[in-house]
Amino acid sequence: TRSDLQIGAFSREFESIVSDLNVLSAHHQLRLITDGSESADYAALANEFLVFCRSKNKYDQVRFLDATGMEVVRINFNQGHPVIVPADKLQPKGGRYYFKDTFSLEKGELFVSPFDLNVEGGEIERPLKPMIRFGLPIFNTSGKKWGIIVLNYLGQELIEQIEKAADASNAVGFGMLLNSDGYFFKGIRSEDEWGFMLPGRDDKTFSRLFP
Repeated sequence: TRSDLQIGAFSREFESIVSDLNVLSAHHQLRLITDGSESADYAALANEFLVFCRSKNKYDQVRFLDATGMEVVRINFNQGHPVIVPADKLQPKGGRYYFKDTFSLEKGELFVSPFDLNVEGGEIERPLKPMIRFGLPIFNTSGKKWGIIVLNYLGQELIEQIEKAADASNAVGFGMLLNSDGYFFKGIRSEDEWGFMLPGRDDKTFSRLFP
């Protein structure tokens, strides 16, 4: 059925993201850095993260942060042209919710943020950029929590995966994606979407549009 295909697409995409986090967390240079090895090569790790970001084509940012929340390595997708952020442009993120929530986790636990729109400088970024942040705590070989890895997932990819699954089902009707409050991530009309963030749309819920 349409819903089975869409749920399957949703689950496969999440499994792929978790797999990506596990691959990055097992990187050799990451181990050397967190263990304080003299052979640790930050540039090599940044280049590996750059290749990863370029090949995956679905993460707006790929970051490694230390225990204070300071960015150690950051890759910006840069609208399809990934770049390594230079050291003097790295920022402290210790006060951000995703750092605190991820760093509080134990080994094997995963942080997933709410699905929302990206905000830059206190303003919703235009054009709209749906985003989900995935975080994983990083431990050194002695078991000490050293920092986190964060992937800023471009949520439009997930919406497109669900749309493709709906098209493949050849079913009559519309596929919609909602949050737990009934607001639309994906609705029948674009003007009904993201009502929990965009001004003038706070009444655009499923229950009000379909009483």
